[in-house]
Amino acid sequence: MEQDRIELLLENILSKVELLSEGYHLLNQKIDRVAAELNQKITKLDQKLDRIAADLYQKLDVTNQRIDAMDQRLDRMDQRLDTMDQRLDTMDQRLDGMDQRLDTMDQRLDSVSRKLDHVADELAAHRADTEIHRGYQVAEH
Repeated sequence: MEQDRIELLLENILSKVELLSEGYHLLNQKIDRVAAELNQKITKLDQKLDRIAADLYQKLDVTNQRIDAMDQRLDRMDQRLDTMDQRLDTMDQRLDGMDQRLDTMDQRLDSVSRKLDHVADELAAHRADTEIHRGYQVAEH
């Protein structure tokens, strides 16, 4: 009887060990399957990130080319503005010279005007003197 009981216990233990072994085997298969799925997903994500990085690098290259082109255009505009500034400085100098000449001419015209006023005053005095002394009237033109 004791022998039967030991055999029964051994069979029971053996069946439980077999169940554990099957469960362990099924768990390993499930872990392997999940690991394979995760590896596939990770591979897909890596590929997607590589495509995104390549696209970003391409866009960055295009942006850098655009910035370089704009920088060149700004350099050309700076050169043109420098040339225009030089031309404006030259024109300003010429206008200053013309302004000085006009001031000189204005002074000369003022001098001539004063002289003419003086001559007119003297002529009017002479006329009045002539009319008083001789008794004749000077005709107006």
